[in-house]
Amino acid sequence: MRYTTYELKIEYKYNKDVYRIIRTDGSNTLDDLSNEILSAFDFDNDHLYMFSLKRKRYDSDGYYHPEASGGKNADEISLNELNLKVRNKFLFVYDFGDEWLFDITVKKIEQSDILSLTFVKEQNGKLFQYPDWEDDYEEFSEDSVLENKYDFIDSGKSMAELLAKNKPSELKSIMRELGIKIPKVLKRASFTYATEIVKFLFSNKEKLLDLLTPSAAYHILYIADDNNNTITPELMEILSLEVLINMGLLEISDEYESFKIEIADELYEFADFFRVPELMEMINISYEWQKIISVLMNLYGVVDLEFLHKSLCNYLKNEIQYETLEKRVFMPMVAWGGMNVFNNEYVSIATLFSKEQTELILTNRNNFDIYDYKKFKDEELSAIISDGIISLMPSLEDLTGYFIFEKEISPNAATLLISELSLNCLLGVNQEIILEMYKEVLDDYSLKLTKKLKNIIIKVIQEHPCSLLMGYSWNEYNNRDKLIDNQINLFDNDSYK
Repeated sequence: MRYTTYELKIEYKYNKDVYRIIRTDGSNTLDDLSNEILSAFDFDNDHLYMFSLKRKRYDSDGYYHPEASGGKNADEISLNELNLKVRNKFLFVYDFGDEWLFDITVKKIEQSDILSLTFVKEQNGKLFQYPDWEDDYEEFSEDSVLENKYDFIDSGKSMAELLAKNKPSELKSIMRELGIKIPKVLKRASFTYATEIVKFLFSNKEKLLDLLTPSAAYHILYIADDNNNTITPELMEILSLEVLINMGLLEISDEYESFKIEIADELYEFADFFRVPELMEMINISYEWQKIISVLMNLYGVVDLEFLHKSLCNYLKNEIQYETLEKRVFMPMVAWGGMNVFNNEYVSIATLFSKEQTELILTNRNNFDIYDYKKFKDEELSAIISDGIISLMPSLEDLTGYFIFEKEISPNAATLLISELSLNCLLGVNQEIILEMYKEVLDDYSLKLTKKLKNIIIKVIQEHPCSLLMGYSWNEYNNRDKLIDNQINLFDNDSYK
């Protein structure tokens, strides 16, 4: 009998110097692999996890902990059944609260007549799953929450070095977007492609703007400013970080609640180019458009692109060419996963969800007598742009205070908990299902769904805009003499099992 052995490199996403190289037999399941990874990093095995071959967090096509909801069961699929090839990469997410992210790369695949035992072949660096809270958080207060920040430091690394950490297929996609001829290479393909991309961009610096989201371009200018050596996560959107990391301009080393953003040398040169007055004006205007579009997406979830365009123009009291908005905002956001766009025979639909989820939402909207999107007032949109959706929903402020100040969980963990709840509310998941899901999530923090917390969550569900209701909340819908029991539980559909 022939056995297949896989050699996998597991790297902590925000510090590639922390890694483990594990050799394991292909008959092992992904659940087995999760156990091996956690053991290799000395982590307690008491939280949920998921794997994504698409390298997407909470991928609907991913493989999940047997007790998690959604996706496929990780204990029912072996490594051999994944049809992996050398240099393939996939994502491992552990603990949906604190969210530890690991990139897994297939280094070798070997055939043998002998069954290989699992062992750690090589390791470097250490992670601390549970840092000493007494040292960093002697007492929770509003000031301590505000201290959570990113610090900027020069990395001493080149853009090509950081860019080469991407897969060759990802770099080839960037080359095609830029119109660069892809050379034939046998070895070190990632570094060769990265070098060609950097060489092209330095000769055509304006082309970088075609690849970046407006927020990423804006943050290049912010980071390069000598007066700015820190930034809070509220100002530095996660999407901007991911774009700049994937473009080889930033690298992150994690020191728990304080992150070090390591800056590639070339970022400053691009920033100098972007400071040309007409380019700065374009970046600032496009960034404003993106912020408004992002707010609208978080209010509607699934919405016509044409309606998004009209809403932006109405809010700004300015006529913006659709083609300009599409090139500067829509296309980069779609390219970097900020939203998806699907076309049907009538309209183009922007969505935060998968195609299957989006189709269910569009179909199930027919169950409700709502025929147009909710029109939010200018002052409401301004407040949300400034302070977040919490300005529209007092219950979210109550929930934030409950988690951070009463239960003393970390601000980052509280944000993740609230974001997950918000997304499920927007998606239109049934109230009872949300409460049941939250019981499992709260267990990870040794929290119980108390009567007080349950009442707060129910208020959030009732007040939150819902994609099924075209931006209206269940409270607003029920005021039309409809019953809350009419909620559609999308997850009854086989697509979500």
